[in-house]
Amino acid sequence: MTTSRLLLALACLPLLGCPEDPPEEEGVCPAMDAVPGLTMTPNRGDEIALVEGGQVPVFYASQGGIFTELDVELTGVADDDVEQIRVEFIDTTGRPLATQVYFGSGLPLRCNESGTLTIQALPVGFDESIGLEELDGSAARLTAEVTTPDDTFGLDLALMLVAVDG
Repeated sequence: MTTSRLLLALACLPLLGCPEDPPEEEGVCPAMDAVPGLTMTPNRGDEIALVEGGQVPVFYASQGGIFTELDVELTGVADDDVEQIRVEFIDTTGRPLATQVYFGSGLPLRCNESGTLTIQALPVGFDESIGLEELDGSAARLTAEVTTPDDTFGLDLALMLVAVDG
């Protein structure tokens, strides 16, 4: 009987191990002292953060329609303060090409290692009446706004839309 208890204790020993820090919870990220900021990076192609004159890949999605996917990074804001993210593309004549509004409770916000909020592959669908061939190579303006209880901040960039394989 003593031998079996000893064997049982030895068998369970690896299960006890050292306690680990709990994993990051989805959406939990401390507010930072930094000025609120927004960075968007195309989830396809070169995956370089968007700047004035940059390129945004657009593609036919498997579920239908024309989309782009943007990785989003927010600094200086707490996850529970993000009320809304609005993303809009317009052409040089002012015609809306795509408008998406996401509300805080539906956003898949995650905290990364550096303490900033991120969203991976935020989809933005383009107007169904505009073909991929028309969008390819066209100039567009991206406006993206993040709304919190205390502030609204975002991006306003002139960009080029480029068709890629979905």
